[in-house]
Amino acid sequence: MMQKTPRSVFIIGFVLAALINLVLFALIPHSSTPETPQPSPLRSQPVRFTPPSPQMEQPQPEEMTMPPEPAPAVPQPTLTAPTLHQPNPTLTLQAPQPVLKQVTPQPQVQHRPSVFSSEALDVLPQLSYQTAPRYPLQARKRGVSGYVKLQFDVLANGEVRRLRILESQPPGVFDNAVLNAARTWSYQPGEVLGDKVRVRLVRTIVFNLEDQP
Repeated sequence: MMQKTPRSVFIIGFVLAALINLVLFALIPHSSTPETPQPSPLRSQPVRFTPPSPQMEQPQPEEMTMPPEPAPAVPQPTLTAPTLHQPNPTLTLQAPQPVLKQVTPQPQVQHRPSVFSSEALDVLPQLSYQTAPRYPLQARKRGVSGYVKLQFDVLANGEVRRLRILESQPPGVFDNAVLNAARTWSYQPGEVLGDKVRVRLVRTIVFNLEDQP
């Protein structure tokens, strides 16, 4: 409840004093004067006093919580690197001298053919065994002479291989006689730089009745 201020007590006391005076004033005529026709009594109307409006309490201001003051920034010490005075070294670079190695050239290995001609040989093949071709009987009876041009290979071991008739006259008359005889021939092989090699040769075998016994 709100407490009454001294001012409100004073007002109430004043009102009560006024009421007491009115009551006393009304009683005095009855005691001092004879009874006289009394007028109609006055109605006293109550006086209404408007009570003073209660004073509103002023709201107390809320205490504001102030944020703590930030700590003053401590200046960071500036580190200064000491200056080192060093003499600049002078470097003299000497390139290493290349070492030259004497390279002995390797002899070039030439590709050697599998079969040599007689012109490319250092040593020609030498016939070591030969069987003379037999004169064909029919050619003898008819008195026919002729020749056969034969190509063949002499192997590194001296054997005769790859026989081929290049030319014959008359054709086909003396071919078989030459082929049969040449298969039995044997040679000392030809050489190139001291190596025995395969050689291709060509021989012409002549058939003449005058040479026959």
